[in-house]
Amino acid sequence: MSKRVLVKFSGDYADEFDVTGFVIYDRDKLEEQLKVVEENWNLGHENGEREFYFGSNQAVICESWKEFRNYFTIFDITEKEEKVINKFFPGVWGYGMGSGFIEMAHEDIKYELEIKIDKEI
Repeated sequence: MSKRVLVKFSGDYADEFDVTGFVIYDRDKLEEQLKVVEENWNLGHENGEREFYFGSNQAVICESWKEFRNYFTIFDITEKEEKVINKFFPGVWGYGMGSGFIEMAHEDIKYELEIKIDKEI
C-alpha cells in the first residue's frame, strides 16, 4: 500500500479570514504534483502570482511558489490513523483548501504546458 499523508492547508483570504482544510493524500501522487507545480510555477504567470478560487468569488492569492508551499503542512499517517480520521470526518473535507489547491495548480500548469508545446510546434 502506498504511503498516505495528511495534508493540512492554512491560508489567508484578503486579511479578512483564515482558510483551512485537510485531506488524506497519496504521498507519491502529492510529491509528483508538487514537483510539476514547483518546476513550472511561473509558466504563463511571469510575475509569479497565481489565484486559487474556493468560492464564487473568493480566492487565495499566492505571489510565489514558496508562499504556496508554505500554506501546506504534511504529516505521515498510519493506516490506523487514516481510519480514525475517516471515521470522524467521512467524505471529503476541505477539498478546495487542501489537495484542491494542489490539484488546481497541477491542472493549470499541465494546461499551460500543452499551450507552450502547441506554440512550439
